[in-house]
Amino acid sequence: MQKNFNITISSIDNAIAYMDYMKTLAKATVELEAVNMGGQISSIEGAAAQFDLAKKGVDKAIKELETASVPDAMKDFNAEFKKALTEMSATLDGMSTALKAGDIALFESYTSKMESIVKDMENITIPTSSAVTKNIISAEDQKKLDEIPGKLTTEANTFAKKTFAF
Repeated sequence: MQKNFNITISSIDNAIAYMDYMKTLAKATVELEAVNMGGQISSIEGAAAQFDLAKKGVDKAIKELETASVPDAMKDFNAEFKKALTEMSATLDGMSTALKAGDIALFESYTSKMESIVKDMENITIPTSSAVTKNIISAEDQKKLDEIPGKLTTEANTFAKKTFAF
């Protein structure tokens, strides 16, 4: 029974690691949602300032992901997401720089790049719940845990059939 208890503790630790990572993703998402590119912009300087502000939000999201403890099943997702955000940050910087320099052709090339990044982000594969579950508890450990009720029933039946003489 002690062995099964250790399996359960291990599974709980793995589940907590996933929850911690999900909290990190939520924080990163909040940083990205705070990047508000809407509203009325009345000057090129104002637009450049908005891109600078957006870059700061994206950089904060990247920092959240860089400092996260990433569960195994999420490592590929985390790396791809971080890479896309890093490209987005560089592109926002380029957009701001192009506007400040008055180089509309360069700005438009960065705008094109941004569209490509966003499209690529939509195609990042998020692990399925079954892939995540496999990393929380192995099939072998799940089988052992599934066997516990039957073992307990067998032990209880064996005990109930014993005769006691007083």
